[in-house]
Amino acid sequence: MLSPNFKSSRSSQSKKCYTDYIINEEDIRNNFSCTICLSQFELGEKVSKLESGYTFHEKWFLPWYNSHDTCPTCRKKNWF
Repeated sequence: MLSPNFKSSRSSQSKKCYTDYIINEEDIRNNFSCTICLSQFELGEKVSKLESGYTFHEKWFLPWYNSHDTCPTCRKKNWF
């Protein structure tokens, strides 16, 4: 379950749409993977998770988040 403590590097007036998330054993059993690079996450790895459930390695997601107004997975506009 997502924490209510979402954060964003955008202006404080923007909706915060993601949270830091730590990969757990259930995620590993379910073959959870990054929706950008498609590699599987490792147990205990810190990732970025959107309210929608999309999950990314921070190194791929944060640059995208800071420069686009579309979701990197579904391309929905103004997703934040």
